[in-house]
Amino acid sequence: MKSPNQNIIPYVVFMLISPIIGLFNGLIQKKLSLHNKKWILIVFSLLFVSVIHWPSESADGKSNLTIIKENYQNVSFEVFIQDLKSILTFSGRTEYQDPYAHILAMISGSIFGIPFLAIFISGFIYAYCFWGSIIKMIQTYPKQRYSWLFIGFFVFFISLKFLHDFQTIRSWTGLWILFFGAISYYTTGNKKYLWLFFIPPFVHFMYFLIALPSWIVLYFGNRALIYSIVFTLSFFTTIINPSILLNLLRSAPLGADKVQSYLVEDELEKGKNIGYKKITRHRFYDIL
Repeated sequence: MKSPNQNIIPYVVFMLISPIIGLFNGLIQKKLSLHNKKWILIVFSLLFVSVIHWPSESADGKSNLTIIKENYQNVSFEVFIQDLKSILTFSGRTEYQDPYAHILAMISGSIFGIPFLAIFISGFIYAYCFWGSIIKMIQTYPKQRYSWLFIGFFVFFISLKFLHDFQTIRSWTGLWILFFGAISYYTTGNKKYLWLFFIPPFVHFMYFLIALPSWIVLYFGNRALIYSIVFTLSFFTTIINPSILLNLLRSAPLGADKVQSYLVEDELEKGKNIGYKKITRHRFYDIL
C-alpha cells in the first residue's frame, strides 16, 4: 500500500535544488491534495529555518542559541531532571522557565551537542501547527479562499508573522499549538485534539492566562452572543485587570516564586569590559 505522502517526494527533491520554484511547482499541482501540499509547505519551512540569517543580535533565534551553548552543553541527566522538577514546581532559577524550551535545550545541547537542533525541532512544530491551521481554515471556508481579500490577508499575514516569528521557540509556537488544537477540534469534533488546548502553558508560562478563554469556551460550550458581548465590552472597559490576576498569582508561594523568577530573553547585547555577550533579562511582570 502506498504512503499517502509518497507522491510528494519528487516535489520535495525539487525544493532541495530550488526551494522557491519547487514550492511554487508543488502548490500549483491540482492532483496534490491539501494534505500533501501542507507537507510541501512544512518541508519548505524547514529549509527556510535551516538557512535563515538573523541580522539582529537581539533576535530570538540567536538568544536561544546562546543560552543553549552557554548553559546546556554537557549537562548531566540528573541535573536536567532536578531543573525540570524545579520548573514544574515554580521554584526554579534555570535559564529557561518553561519545560518545553528546557527539554529542547537538553536534547540539542547535551544529548546531540547541536544547539541549532532546538531551533529546527521547534521550527517543525511551529510549521506543522501553522500550516495545519491555514489548511483547516481553507477547508472550512472553501469559497472565500479565492477572494482577493482572503488572498491579500493570507500573503500579508504570512510575510509579516510567519517569517518573522518562525525562529521563536516558545511564545508564537505556543499560540499556533493552541490555535491548531482549537480549529481542529471544532471543525472535526475529534477529541484527540483536546490535549493541544493544555500544551501551550508548558511551552510558555503566559498561556496559563492567554489560553484561559479557550478553556472557558471548551467547558461552557459555544455561547456566541455572550462571548460577543464580552468581547465588545473589552474595547471600552477593563473587565478583568491583568494586574489583579498577577497579584493573585503572587499571593500563592509557588506562584509568587514563578512570577519573580520568570525571565524572558529580550535583548542580546555585547558585554562591556568582560569580552563576551550576555543576555539582558526582564522580569515577567515588568514585560506585562
